[in-house]
Order: sequence, then structure tokens, then C-alpha cells
Amino acid sequence: MFHLVDKALKELVTGILEKAEFSPSQIDVDFKAPAENTAPQACKIMVGLYLYDVREDLTRRTSGTIRSADPSTGKPIEHDPPRYARLSYMATTWANSPLEEHEVLAALHTEASKTTLLPVNFPPEITALDRQAHLTVATPTTEDRVLTELWSALGTPLRPFLSFTVTTPLLSFTRLTPAPTPRKVRLTAQAEPKPKPPAIGRPADRAVLGGALATVSGTAEQDATVQVRLDGHDLGHAVRASDRSWSLSLESPAGAGEHKLTAEQRTRDDGPWSAEASCSVTVLGKPVITPPKDPNQWSGTLSGTVTPDTYLTVEIRSGHPSPDGALLGSQAPSTDGAWTVTVPKENLTPGTRYVLYACQMGEDAQWAVSDPVTVTVQRENPDPLVTLTRPTRVTKWQDFDVSGTGVFGQGTVTVENKVDHHPGWASITEELEVDSENKWAGRARGIQKGKRTLRAVQTINGNDTYSEELEIEVKA
Repeated sequence: MFHLVDKALKELVTGILEKAEFSPSQIDVDFKAPAENTAPQACKIMVGLYLYDVREDLTRRTSGTIRSADPSTGKPIEHDPPRYARLSYMATTWANSPLEEHEVLAALHTEASKTTLLPVNFPPEITALDRQAHLTVATPTTEDRVLTELWSALGTPLRPFLSFTVTTPLLSFTRLTPAPTPRKVRLTAQAEPKPKPPAIGRPADRAVLGGALATVSGTAEQDATVQVRLDGHDLGHAVRASDRSWSLSLESPAGAGEHKLTAEQRTRDDGPWSAEASCSVTVLGKPVITPPKDPNQWSGTLSGTVTPDTYLTVEIRSGHPSPDGALLGSQAPSTDGAWTVTVPKENLTPGTRYVLYACQMGEDAQWAVSDPVTVTVQRENPDPLVTLTRPTRVTKWQDFDVSGTGVFGQGTVTVENKVDHHPGWASITEELEVDSENKWAGRARGIQKGKRTLRAVQTINGNDTYSEELEIEVKA
């Protein structure tokens, strides 16, 4: 029985010191007698709980007969009253300095004095009697001489301590005779089981969606009717749960923004609506790209905004919205939704035009995609990848020679003439091959007289790369 009191005291002391903001790894509680060479480990606080006296508390001894339930059978039994023992503990502290020891003693004294009961995990025989252990802290003792002799016997200089006195019932009583079983008659009405509340399973609470909120589903009581509301507005649809599951498709999907869903059920057609469940969900808005100051001399840095307070990564993709476009770079947005992505230079080709999209994928695997932005990567040196040599003489509607440079091993080169109608440029050559010396040449179809603008274009690494535009005079 005493070991149960030891365990309860240790838990009490540890809990008080943790509440006083001492780290659990610093605390060491033992039950050894204090000795002169006692010392805690480095950065540790040791509390010693030395049980120095055990005696019966005669003031609590009683006589007579007590009735209780047999823990093993539940049947009533009679026995004599339990006796009580008074356990006296000497609580000493050992730390790195006397001040720290005093701080520990003060915390133990203050907090332990707030209760008169010690929660001991008694065996069922004691628990059935509804008896408890009582705790007193730092009460004046009448055995001063005994304590002085105790310190001398331990061979340890006197040091401050707290007295912990625990009065505990003992498992010392003797069973007498089985108690007569009283005859009881109880009339009860079986209560109708309380229905379990409904639950919203999809979307999950606090979910962030890339696409519009179009479907809500979850669970409810078997054959219950479920009513769903969006942002406080009745959706006008009640669905009957089958196998405890239900689903509802929204006639008008919820768009960008924060939304609150609620679901409530009733288990009878004429019963009340009850047991409400709720969840919140965020639908991503369209990301926004801030157009570069000079899109024809793009340095590789792009910025913009997305829906605030979303942790989903912003991806910059080229050529097509995700997931088909080429991933150039990514960055997590700040809490206000601002983001900036600097694309690594090795992912870009100087002089090449890119069609860029900012994308975020929601937890529903749907993408929120920005409007496209077209940029041309600035060249790091003056030598262009694709050039067009100025033709010497061009006469209207007569074919003429064209030539220039490109990148060997990449796509073919075509020459384009700027026109006034859509799409703005028209090809005037066949596809011309670039030789191993990075040169190309061919014949262009005749064009109308007057001032005309020409350029050459080659597909390099999957992206269209253009030469400088040449303005020529077409003779009559």
C-alpha cells in the first residue's frame, strides 16, 4: 500500500515543478535517505522524499461493521472498519545553489498546501469504501528531538526540508459475513438512443480548393434526411442518407472566396432538425501576374498576387496552363497573397519569347490559373541567336534572296512579313534548314511595294526565337 502513496507523491511533486516551469528533463525524484555526498547531476534538480516514520493513526480507529460491495462479485459484504497509517516524509531538495533549492521548496510548499487530498490509486477493496488519503504539508512536529537524532544518524549536515504527512487507509480489515441482499424492484423506460450528429466529409474542414465548390458529401444516421446550407442560405435540397452516406450537387457552384457549410438532419419526416455539423472552405481566386515593365527585355523575375492566407505554392509555367506547361519556377506566397518568382537562368533561353501562366493547385487537384503574360527574355550579349541579313534589292511581287544565321540542330527558319490584318505576320518562305556553320539561305515570295517590315523566326528548345525586325523599301 505504501508504494501507491510513493507513486502519488512523486506525481504530485513532478506536476508542481512542471507547473513552476521547470523542464521535465531537469526533475529527478527519489526516495533514498539524504546523504552528505548527495548531489544532482549537472543541470538537474533532485527532490528527495525520505519516508522516515510509519505509525498507525489511532485517532481514526473505529469499531463496528461496514457494508460494501464485493469487488469480485458485486454482492454486498460486511467487514470491520479499515485502519489508517500515518506516513511521514522528509522532502529535501538538491540543486546547483541554495537559492534554487529554496525556490523549489517554496513551489512545493505553496502548491501542495492548496489541497488536503492526495489522489492515490487504491485497490478495488479500498475504492469500494470511498476512502481517500489525506495530505498535510509543513505542519509543526512534536518530535524535534527525533528529527535531530535522525540527521545525526544520517551523518548529514542539517538542511531545510518540508514535512509531507500522508494519512492513508490500509487494506487490513477482515471480512465477516455476507450481508443480506436487499430486494429491489426498479421500473425504467428504455430511452431512445441519441442520434449521432451528421458529418461533412468532403470538402474537409479548412480545405483550399482550386476549382469551384460543386459537391458536398458526408455521413448521417441511417435513412435520415439531411439539409445543407451554404453561407447561411438554404440550398433547397434535402437528400436521404443511404448506408449512412449522403451527397449533394450544388446547382450553382460556389466561386472564389471563403465559404461556410452546415448540415443538419432529422430522423423522422415530422421530426425536428437537429445535430448540426459545419465546416469552412476556401475557393482560390484567379492568380494575378503583374506585367513586367518591359516585357521584351524580361530578366526572369515575375511577381503578382493570389488569394491571401493560402499556403499553396505558386508555379510559373510556360506554353500552357498546368499541368501541361513546362515548369520554370515556384514560390510559396506570403500571408497577404503576394508572391515573387525568379526563374533560374538555366531554365530560360535569351532572346526567346515565352507565354507564362501563374498556377496554384488546390486540395481538390484542380488548378487556379492566371491570364497569360507574354515576355521575351533579354539577351545576355549582343550576338542574337537568329539574324536576318538585309536584302540588297527587292522589287514588288518578285521573289528575292534572303539569308541569315540560326542555331544548328534546332528547328527550321522562316521569314515573315508584317501585315495589317490578323494575325499580324505572314510567312513568305518555305522552312529553311540551318547548316553546321549556323547559316541559312533561301528564296522569299514577292511582296507589295512600299516600306515593309521583315523578321526571321526559329523554334529553339521548343520556344519561338526572333531576329531583329528589318524595315526595307520594296521598289515598284
